[in-house]
Amino acid sequence: MEAIVDVGDDVPMIEGHHDALARALSNVMLNAVDACRGGGKVTVRVRRLNGNGRTAVELAVSDTGCGIPPEKLARIWDPYVTSKPGGTGLGLAIARQTVLAHAGAVDAESTPGVGTEIRFVLPVNGEGDKE
Repeated sequence: MEAIVDVGDDVPMIEGHHDALARALSNVMLNAVDACRGGGKVTVRVRRLNGNGRTAVELAVSDTGCGIPPEKLARIWDPYVTSKPGGTGLGLAIARQTVLAHAGAVDAESTPGVGTEIRFVLPVNGEGDKE
């Protein structure tokens, strides 16, 4: 499996709960690896975002895996929703709650047979950095 990490040069530090944020990212990355079923590519991209008087960091994990059907995509953030045998369906629900607790936002795009991208947007300093 190919893994790519692309971090922008101007990405600021985020204030937050390290363990919870690391777990959220880990859940998304493990899902990406599982979706690729031993082949394909997982890319992690981190970049600075500026807008509406705020500075934020966008963290995106994309894969070239199986993708998620449109009728299931809207429910991936719901607790107990899973397509994995033996899965709890809590990984993305907890990741979403963690990002929201840090005043952030989550988003997902997916195309069956092509892959999925999960994005976290986290404001710098928890509430957004006024410029």
